Amino acid sequence: MRKHIYDPAYYRKNAEKIRQINNDWYKEHREVNRASHRRTYYKYKDNNLCVYCGQPAIEGRSFCSKHQISKTISARNHRLKRKYKKTQEEINQILESQGYRCAICREIIATKYCIDHSHELDTVRGLLCSNCNVGIGHFRESVDFLHSAIRYLESHK
Repeated sequence: MRKHIYDPAYYRKNAEKIRQINNDWYKEHREVNRASHRRTYYKYKDNNLCVYCGQPAIEGRSFCSKHQISKTISARNHRLKRKYKKTQEEINQILESQGYRCAICREIIATKYCIDHSHELDTVRGLLCSNCNVGIGHFRESVDFLHSAIRYLESHK
């Protein structure tokens, strides 16, 4: 039966059955898996070695600087994909097309920027500095509120 699991059509047809088999197997082998993981993890952690590669770990951490960076990058890429449906390369293209500047105030934002997105349409509108991003948030992304604010500021010059 195991050889058919990788066939997408078979999996769709028998997804619930396969899920149940996997859950049963996991419950039967839970303690063995946990014990194996603990042995490996603490073998490296107790010796201040990276749990991924065995190299010297960062002080107070369980991984080396190489895996610190890769974990950070991996987490960021996953968040970009999940939340904005964009890759880091696509965000870099947007940043380059804006001339590495905020889309509103034109301040340079080469390294620190906020991804402005429409909550209704689920699309990225552009990259902003934190001040402009907070400003739009305070105006609840409402064009009417922004026009009212402009009229207010112009009337009190």
